[in-house]
Amino acid sequence: MNCSRVLSMTHPALIDELKTLVEPGKVLTDADSLEAYGKDWTKHFAPAPTAIVFPKTIEQCLPHLEVVRAAVEGYLLQLRERGQRPRDDQQGRQKRGAKAAGSVSVTISIGVAQRQAAQLTTEAVLKAADQALYSAKGAGRNRVVAHGQVRRGAVRVAAVEA
Repeated sequence: MNCSRVLSMTHPALIDELKTLVEPGKVLTDADSLEAYGKDWTKHFAPAPTAIVFPKTIEQCLPHLEVVRAAVEGYLLQLRERGQRPRDDQQGRQKRGAKAAGSVSVTISIGVAQRQAAQLTTEAVLKAADQALYSAKGAGRNRVVAHGQVRRGAVRVAAVEA
C-alpha cells in the first residue's frame, strides 16, 4: 500500500484495506472494542480511535504503520473561515478544493507493542504501546516506534509498496 493510494481512500475503504493485511477478526471497529482498547493509559490525552488492530508480530505491521505515518505527513488540511464552513456534509463536499483560508500539515507519532513474557495481559501490552508512543514523541515526533526499541533521532522503516 503506498501513500498516494492511502490518501485517495475513504475511511471505510481504509478499514477494509487494513483487514486484508492481518488475519480475520484481528481488526476491531465496534464501539465496545474501541472503548475498551482505545484508551490513553497514561490519561494525558483523549484519543478517538477508529480501529484496533492485533497483528501477529510487530514486524508484520511496522511497514504499514510507516505508510500511515507518511500519508498523514503528506496530507495538507485546508483551513476555512468559521463563518464560511458548510452546514452539512453535502455542502462540504461541494466546497472541497475551493479557496481556503490556508492550510496546515500535521504529523503522527505511533507506538506499537506485542505480547511478550513481560506483558501477558491486554492492558500490559497497551501500556507498552503507549510507552512506545511517548518514546516516538520524545525522539522528535513524526515516527513509528516499537516498544523496546532504543533509538535517538530519525530512523524510519521502509514503507511497503503495493
